[in-house]
Amino acid sequence: MKNATVTTKEQRAYRVAQVNANMSIENMPVDDFTKEQQQRYIEGTLAVEDMAKETMAAFLALKNTN
Repeated sequence: MKNATVTTKEQRAYRVAQVNANMSIENMPVDDFTKEQQQRYIEGTLAVEDMAKETMAAFLALKNTN
């Protein structure tokens, strides 16, 4: 993680809960990879920017196997 987070753990947990609620409304289940990322984000060990990079890398790896 490049920069220390300026949000509290509670704020990050609330944001994750909002995202998951929206995903649920759209009938989009949250997979284990995303849950693990979300937990690291809540704990303050993963920045949103790094989450996006990890997600893109995982997507490209999956795409290249097909």
